[in-house]
Amino acid sequence: MFKAIGSLVLGVALISSSAFAQGTTRAEAEDVTKDALDSPLTVTPAVGILGFQNSLGEYTSRLAEGFNLNWDIGNMIQIGRFKAGIETGFLFSHIGPPDGNLFGADSQTNISGGANSFIVPGSLVIGSKLGTDFLAAVKIGTQLIYRSDPNSMNLGRSFTPGDGSVDLFPSAGLDFGYAIGESIALSLRGDYIPTPADDAYTAMLGATIPIV
Repeated sequence: MFKAIGSLVLGVALISSSAFAQGTTRAEAEDVTKDALDSPLTVTPAVGILGFQNSLGEYTSRLAEGFNLNWDIGNMIQIGRFKAGIETGFLFSHIGPPDGNLFGADSQTNISGGANSFIVPGSLVIGSKLGTDFLAAVKIGTQLIYRSDPNSMNLGRSFTPGDGSVDLFPSAGLDFGYAIGESIALSLRGDYIPTPADDAYTAMLGATIPIV
């Protein structure tokens, strides 16, 4: 009987040792395969497009550039592949005249030629890693939009002529990421911004870099 008990204890010990070794191996593998998208705090320099209705009532777009900051709370409290956090940042766009090109130049009238705009997003982000390299997330929040010349962008809000304007609008969007390695990932981000006039949007391509 004691021999049987001894054999049973030995068997359990061997199984436990094997399971521990496998768990350690998996943990080590996870540590090795962590990438830029697993960082709890990242910055993403980006360039893309700002779409909006101009003062002529036409829908147009301008080049936008800036950065996004992401704080991934889900990563910090260790809840697997689930991502939950906060996104903010700063985007700048030279709007220029209403009949200008993508860069706000090449105008026939040069009306509002010096018009600029910047956007400060603030969103809650929820998503998940897909496999080891991909990230997909949805976000909802607000966009603070500043216009140095309110006539340059028709957002359907009243303003005082001659003064700049600051407005808040709701927004919803999507984030996609593809990790190239531990230090960088490609990022595609888009935000839909409903306004009383034609709705605006941003579509940005960037490089995500871990801060911590």
